[in-house]
Order: sequence, then C-alpha cells, then structure tokens
Amino acid sequence: RLADALAARPAHRPGAKPPPSHEEHELRAHATFSAEERLRQRDFDTLTADEWRTLRHLIRARRLPLATVRTRRLKASSRGTHADLRASARHAVRAGGDWTVWKYRAPVERKLPLVLLLDISGSMSSYSRAVLYFCHALLQSRERLQVFLFGTRLTHATRALRERDPDVALAQLATQVADWSGGTRIGATLAEFNRRWARRMLGGRATVLIVTDGLDHDECGLLSEEMARLHRFAHRVIWLNPLLRYRDFAPKARGVQAMLPHVDAHYPVHNLDSLEAFARSLCEAAPIGPAPRAATHLATHLPKPARALHTLEARPAQGDTRWS
Repeated sequence: RLADALAARPAHRPGAKPPPSHEEHELRAHATFSAEERLRQRDFDTLTADEWRTLRHLIRARRLPLATVRTRRLKASSRGTHADLRASARHAVRAGGDWTVWKYRAPVERKLPLVLLLDISGSMSSYSRAVLYFCHALLQSRERLQVFLFGTRLTHATRALRERDPDVALAQLATQVADWSGGTRIGATLAEFNRRWARRMLGGRATVLIVTDGLDHDECGLLSEEMARLHRFAHRVIWLNPLLRYRDFAPKARGVQAMLPHVDAHYPVHNLDSLEAFARSLCEAAPIGPAPRAATHLATHLPKPARALHTLEARPAQGDTRWS
C-alpha cells in the first residue's frame, strides 16, 4: 500500500513548471473509459491496493443467490398442486361450513450445499484473496457454504468468514493459518478432508469447489487416489484453475494430470469476469438426476468411477452377461 501511494504521487522537481491545462484536458478526453469495466478484466495478480478495495465492493454488490432444488417435503401454501384437506376442513369449520376457500401444500425448495477447498500457497495468494471475498459475500447472504483452506495442512475457515467486515475476517484467518503463502500438499490435505470431514460435509447433493493451480509437491499417486475418493463422496467436483487464463495451457504437470480425470468441470478464475461467470453457473437450476461425469474444460471424457456394492443379495444370475 505504501508503494502504491508513493507511485501515485507525481515527482516534484524544484523550479519545474506545471503542465499546461489544455494538455491535461486533452489527455482526459482520450481516456474516457469506465474504470469498473477495466477492473473486470484485470488479472487478480496485478491489482493495486485501491483496486482491491474497489473489487471488494463490486463482489459484495453483485452477489447472486444460488440455485435451489425441489424436495419431497411439502409446506403450507396459498396455491399449488397438492390440496390440503385437513387445513381446508379446519378453515371450513371456522367459516361455518364454507368450503369455497381451499388450502394447498407446495414442495419445499432447498439450496444445495457447497464445500470450497481453497489453495493458499504462494503462487495462489492473490487469487485466494479474491475467492475469499466471494465466499464472504455468499456467507453474508446465508448460503450453505463451508470453506476449507489448504497449503501444507487443512484449516476450517467458515467461522472466521462470518465476520461482517471482510478485511477483519481475512486478518483473523491470517493469524489462525500458519501455512499461508507456503508450499502445497494437495494429496495429503485431501486425505485429511476425506478422513475427517467428507461424511459430515458432503451429504445432500453437495458440490465441491477446488481452487488450485494443481502444482503439487507430493507424490501424485496419493493425489489421484484421494481425488477419486472425493469424487465418490461428492455430487459434483468443480475445479477452478487460474492457469486457464493462458491460451496455450496444457495439462503437463503431474498434479494436473492426476486431478483432471476426477473432476466434472474445469473453469478459469483469474479476474472478475471469470468469477462472475462461474457465479452465474451456480445460480442455474441443478439437474434432478445424477450429475454428468464427462464435462471438463479440456474435453476430457472419462467414465464415472464404479461405486462399491454394499449388499450381498445383489448377485448376478447364472449366464447373465451384464455383469461381465
């Protein structure tokens, strides 16, 4: 912030004359563009302190409600397709036998839960900060979101992000997280999440969002195994990768190759436009059936991993070729 403030001040030389006023007006005439439009396409890694403050207000002003799905539960409603005979009879008794007013029951709509796994290593510090502002806006609008930070260890950060001021929330996280801007151990942290948190957090068709560049320093065999296990637990797994901002991006790193077969979608997250495009995709209605397992940014069509059979009664009949 001090460097930005010093760079913004013009250098004053003794005896120098100020520039003519007509040149200043001419420069402003050529530079008539929206600062917000320019900020939307700026990379998070190149923002100044003032631009970060503007970005924080833009994210809070543009927060969108997430998609909802209909459940089998019903609630009282003034209109609907299910007639509530008991409520209608009670109203008729109070109205002296008048059955002209009917009561109905409508399906309950529920928001789908989200679980965010955010990489806070040194190469992801600027992008992690922008995603944390986005998560703070979602939590302030009371969305079903759980946030986990990982670098060399796993940290549950949902409680700290419930603070009303995002800067105060990030300051509390900086004191709690010891591995901020450090190394990356994606496989080990995913193993800890699958062992401690997966069964509690990934129920009810939960979607897992992984924000990382995929540059893992551990053995990639562990990463592939834990990604496959996470894919079996979650309803959908979405990977947000800032490296997709490059047009010539190719999955050459071993960590990227280990993660790609186990994700449902692969999106960029490097500026405000990409973050808002991903937020709009979350606002769309989710499909009722199982999520497709073959939609990635790199057109990687891979089959869904087979789930384990937990019942011994489901045995194949003799001569049935469907189980071969």
